[in-house]
Amino acid sequence: MATRQLIPAHDPRVMVTIEVPVEGRKKPLVFTAKRWEFQPEQLIDDFQEHLSSAIDPETGKLAEGRKDGELLIDWWLDTLDLPDADELKKLTIGERNQLWMIWRAESEIDLGESEAS
Repeated sequence: MATRQLIPAHDPRVMVTIEVPVEGRKKPLVFTAKRWEFQPEQLIDDFQEHLSSAIDPETGKLAEGRKDGELLIDWWLDTLDLPDADELKKLTIGERNQLWMIWRAESEIDLGESEAS
Protein backbone atom coordinates (compact mmCIF):
# COMPACT_ATOMS: atom_id res chain seq x y z
CA MET A 1 0.00 0.00 0.00
CA ALA A 2 1.41 3.39 -1.00
CA THR A 3 1.79 6.09 1.61
CA ARG A 4 1.00 9.62 0.54
CA GLN A 5 1.73 12.81 2.36
CA LEU A 6 -0.27 15.99 1.93
CA ILE A 7 1.36 19.38 1.60
CA PRO A 8 0.54 21.37 4.76
CA ALA A 9 -0.38 25.06 4.77
CA HIS A 10 2.97 26.00 6.34
CA ASP A 11 4.98 24.41 3.51
CA PRO A 12 6.90 26.92 1.33
CA ARG A 13 5.45 25.26 -1.79
CA VAL A 14 2.07 26.88 -1.08
CA MET A 15 3.52 30.38 -1.45
CA VAL A 16 2.99 32.48 -4.56
CA THR A 17 5.42 35.30 -5.30
CA ILE A 18 4.65 37.82 -8.01
CA GLU A 19 7.14 40.52 -8.93
CA VAL A 20 5.80 43.76 -10.38
CA PRO A 21 8.32 45.89 -12.28
CA VAL A 22 7.78 49.60 -11.75
CA GLU A 23 9.28 52.28 -13.96
CA GLY A 24 11.93 54.24 -12.08
CA ARG A 25 12.42 51.60 -9.37
CA LYS A 26 15.49 49.40 -9.28
CA LYS A 27 13.69 46.57 -7.48
CA PRO A 28 10.23 45.32 -8.41
CA LEU A 29 7.33 45.41 -6.00
CA VAL A 30 6.67 41.99 -4.52
CA PHE A 31 3.37 40.28 -3.73
CA THR A 32 3.92 37.10 -1.70
CA ALA A 33 1.02 35.18 -0.22
CA LYS A 34 -0.18 31.65 0.34
CA ARG A 35 -2.15 30.14 -2.50
CA TRP A 36 -5.84 30.98 -2.33
CA GLU A 37 -6.92 27.58 -1.01
CA PHE A 38 -4.36 27.75 1.81
CA GLN A 39 -5.60 31.04 3.23
CA PRO A 40 -7.21 30.71 6.68
CA GLU A 41 -10.90 29.90 6.44
CA GLN A 42 -11.82 32.99 8.47
CA LEU A 43 -10.08 35.22 5.91
CA ILE A 44 -12.00 33.56 3.08
CA ASP A 45 -15.26 34.06 5.01
CA ASP A 46 -14.39 37.72 5.64
CA PHE A 47 -13.60 38.17 1.96
CA GLN A 48 -16.93 36.62 0.95
CA GLU A 49 -18.68 39.04 3.30
CA HIS A 50 -16.74 41.91 1.72
CA LEU A 51 -17.87 40.79 -1.74
CA SER A 52 -21.48 40.50 -0.63
CA SER A 53 -21.46 44.03 0.74
CA ALA A 54 -20.00 45.45 -2.50
CA ILE A 55 -22.49 43.83 -4.87
CA ASP A 56 -25.89 45.36 -5.52
CA PRO A 57 -28.41 42.64 -4.61
CA GLU A 58 -30.88 43.82 -7.26
CA THR A 59 -28.49 43.83 -10.21
CA GLY A 60 -25.86 41.36 -9.03
CA LYS A 61 -23.23 43.85 -10.21
CA LEU A 62 -20.63 45.86 -8.37
CA ALA A 63 -21.91 48.96 -6.63
CA GLU A 64 -21.54 52.02 -8.82
CA GLY A 65 -18.00 53.32 -9.08
CA ARG A 66 -16.31 50.11 -7.91
CA LYS A 67 -13.81 48.31 -10.12
CA ASP A 68 -12.93 44.61 -10.01
CA GLY A 69 -9.30 45.23 -9.06
CA GLU A 70 -10.30 47.60 -6.31
CA LEU A 71 -12.85 45.16 -4.94
CA LEU A 72 -10.81 41.99 -5.23
CA ILE A 73 -7.08 42.50 -4.77
CA ASP A 74 -7.21 45.69 -2.71
CA TRP A 75 -9.05 43.89 0.09
CA TRP A 76 -6.26 41.31 0.22
CA LEU A 77 -3.58 44.01 0.07
CA ASP A 78 -5.24 45.63 3.09
CA THR A 79 -5.60 42.32 4.92
CA LEU A 80 -2.35 40.46 4.24
CA ASP A 81 0.76 41.77 5.93
CA LEU A 82 2.74 42.62 2.78
CA PRO A 83 5.71 45.02 2.89
CA ASP A 84 4.82 46.51 -0.54
CA ALA A 85 1.03 46.67 0.02
CA ASP A 86 0.76 50.47 -0.07
CA GLU A 87 2.77 50.70 -3.29
CA LEU A 88 0.88 47.79 -4.87
CA LYS A 89 -2.40 49.62 -4.20
CA LYS A 90 -1.08 52.54 -6.28
CA LEU A 91 -0.88 50.36 -9.40
CA THR A 92 -3.43 50.92 -12.14
CA ILE A 93 -6.67 48.95 -12.11
CA GLY A 94 -5.33 46.90 -15.03
CA GLU A 95 -2.15 46.03 -13.15
CA ARG A 96 -4.08 45.11 -10.00
CA ASN A 97 -6.44 42.97 -12.10
CA GLN A 98 -3.38 41.14 -13.47
CA LEU A 99 -2.07 40.64 -9.94
CA TRP A 100 -5.41 39.13 -8.90
CA MET A 101 -5.62 36.89 -11.97
CA ILE A 102 -2.04 35.61 -11.59
CA TRP A 103 -2.53 34.86 -7.89
CA ARG A 104 -5.77 33.00 -8.63
CA ALA A 105 -4.25 31.15 -11.60
CA GLU A 106 -1.33 29.96 -9.45
CA SER A 107 -3.90 28.38 -7.14
CA GLU A 108 -5.16 26.27 -10.05
CA ILE A 109 -1.73 24.76 -10.81
CA ASP A 110 -0.86 21.49 -9.08
CA LEU A 111 1.57 22.08 -6.25
CA GLY A 112 5.13 21.68 -7.46
CA GLU A 113 4.31 22.47 -11.11
CA SER A 114 4.89 26.22 -11.00
CA GLU A 115 8.41 27.35 -11.84
CA ALA A 116 10.16 30.59 -11.10
CA SER A 117 10.67 32.69 -14.20
